[in-house]
Amino acid sequence: MSTNDQDLQKRIGTMEEQLVHLERFVEQLNMVVIEQSRQIQKMEKKMELISDKLEERKEAGPIPHNAPPPHYDVRRS
Repeated sequence: MSTNDQDLQKRIGTMEEQLVHLERFVEQLNMVVIEQSRQIQKMEKKMELISDKLEERKEAGPIPHNAPPPHYDVRRS
C-alpha cells in the first residue's frame, strides 16, 4: 500500500469511529426526547384536571368572606 492509501484508510477508520459515536449519541438523544414526551403528556393531563377543577370552582360561585374553611366542621362544636 502506498502512503496515500494508508492515509485514506486511516481517515476512513477515523470517520467510521466518529459515525459510531454520533449514532450512539443520536440514540441517547432520542431516548431523552421520548422520556420528555411522556413527561409532557403526564403534565398536560394534570393541567387539564386542574383546569377542570378550577372551572368547576368558578361555576360554584364566590365563597363568602365569613364562611368557615372547607375543612372546618361546625358540627364538632
